[in-house]
Amino acid sequence: MEKGKRLATGDEQWLLREGYAELLFDNQAKVVLEGPAEFQILAADRIGLQCGRVYVRGPGEAAGFSIYTPDGKIIDLGTEFGVQADIGGNAQVHVLKGKTMLLAGRSGRVNLEISQGQAEKVAGKTGEVSDIECLSDYFVRAVNSKSKWVWRGQNLCLADIVGGGSGFGTGLRGFCINTATDPWKADRCLPANSTEIRPGTHMVSDHPYHPLRDNPFIDGVFIPDSEFGPVQITSRGHLFRDFPDTSGLGWGGIVYPDRTLLPRPIRLNRVQYGIPGKGALFMHGNAGITFDLEKLRAAYPGVIREFRAADAMWGMLRFQQSTVLMSLRLPLKASAIGF
Repeated sequence: MEKGKRLATGDEQWLLREGYAELLFDNQAKVVLEGPAEFQILAADRIGLQCGRVYVRGPGEAAGFSIYTPDGKIIDLGTEFGVQADIGGNAQVHVLKGKTMLLAGRSGRVNLEISQGQAEKVAGKTGEVSDIECLSDYFVRAVNSKSKWVWRGQNLCLADIVGGGSGFGTGLRGFCINTATDPWKADRCLPANSTEIRPGTHMVSDHPYHPLRDNPFIDGVFIPDSEFGPVQITSRGHLFRDFPDTSGLGWGGIVYPDRTLLPRPIRLNRVQYGIPGKGALFMHGNAGITFDLEKLRAAYPGVIREFRAADAMWGMLRFQQSTVLMSLRLPLKASAIGF
């Protein structure tokens, strides 16, 4: 079965043995299936799920989209939600946004509205409904066959990208970028639990901007020293004129550290960073890095919605070109500098 194939309504049962598949219905509802899953296209606005997991994104025009399980029915009221059904007839409904209507039991004797952040379990034999924990990462929300990534709603971590990863936890901890060398070469400059700063200890600015061609999501690195005028901060030649005249020196590079750093735990406001789900980016105050958000959007469509960062006492992040820290519309490229 190839991308773009149209599935017709009818009695035919489909079995996704393994992997993932995304279906786009005529009313623009998107359904992501996770194998193994057995399903049936019942109508232009409904799907039957015998077993497996599905995640539904229903825009306004898709309100009313329904999932039928062997012992229930879930109606979309303009939301995002996931449904799991097993061969024993049990089902789970997790609502991530908006709300849904649950009709439980073959006769629909239980009629329950489920709101954002809530989840319910339906017992197949009795039709009884019970509250369960709503899990934000339980369902696959999006897939991309070309890039071979699967997204369960986790945050895209820029620190993981500095570690050479996808942004979803595949980066190498201890990875470092030297901001003052050309050509760029990643080096394990500051490994976790290290008590000294090794290669790249002393960075001396040569003033040019250094594009990073080995990492598709990082546009380049620089040292923000305005001794000779405006500083280039993107490979397209954008200049920033308000950097101070610094010494042009730095140390340590731009590092994706582990849970410890020289060798203390990384904490901010009593919260530990450098752990899964809370990545840390360590950089000298006289260092800059520019991420290419245009390429990130192309690789991960629908994933980027806002930017969040917390700054510690040794530096902070700032996005240039529109100077935003929280926005639903980010610039094509964003630079982070420490000072």
